[in-house]
Amino acid sequence: MTKAMTGLQNLDVDLLQCILQELEQKERLKNEGQLLKRRPKCFSRSDSGFQADAETQLPSGGASAATSPLSSLPPAADRLRAIPLALSECLPPSLPVGPPPGLELPVGEADRFGTVSGVGAMGMEAEAIEPTSASWEWTILNPNAKFKANCGCPLVSNPFSLAGFNDMRAIFTPGTLWQNAQPKDPKKHRKDKVWQKGCRYGSLQLKFSRRPSAEQISIYFNIGSCRLGPLSASMEHCTSQVCELSMDWRSHVDKGSSLKIGVEVRAD
Repeated sequence: MTKAMTGLQNLDVDLLQCILQELEQKERLKNEGQLLKRRPKCFSRSDSGFQADAETQLPSGGASAATSPLSSLPPAADRLRAIPLALSECLPPSLPVGPPPGLELPVGEADRFGTVSGVGAMGMEAEAIEPTSASWEWTILNPNAKFKANCGCPLVSNPFSLAGFNDMRAIFTPGTLWQNAQPKDPKKHRKDKVWQKGCRYGSLQLKFSRRPSAEQISIYFNIGSCRLGPLSASMEHCTSQVCELSMDWRSHVDKGSSLKIGVEVRAD
């Protein structure tokens, strides 16, 4: 009886020890699992892109490879490939493409580039110094009817560019001779007094969009075979001198009822 009780006690002790060992093993596995969850995934760079390390290796299945954002990255060789712009082909041979700021060309290229750029700079300076001149023609269809519709007020041309000046306009007044030839209207008596102080045959004038920067500007007007000028323009004003016509402009209206006025500007 005593032996039987002793055997049972030994069995109970062994059973308790097994249970304790299993509990300790479960507790250790649980702690290790929590530690793995807390540890961040580390990636290392390789020639084929980004690759997970041995402890956090990504699944290699077909579905995971398709859904992984890292699988869509191109190879490193394709990402680092340079695309030539070929800017030198877009420019004439006399204007080669220079190096970026802070970089220098090789000795041979530097000499060639310096020689060509020096010649180009001298040519540009010579063009800037040389005086420029240009001409423009203003065709007015039926000027007599336009002056009547405008109540005798000056006609203004469309904007044009000459000798480096942009948005210039020509101003043409009919003159007191044309004004006196029109039927009298009591309502326009005041305007008649104003025109009595104007030019007899009319006048021409140029208006600049801004004050001219040239030191000397010469302006000529051509009506038919008559050449008027030169007139000057000051840097302090946006208009040129008034050019008084020396003949009746109506005599230069052609058979098509149009008047052609030539404008020539020369800037020194």
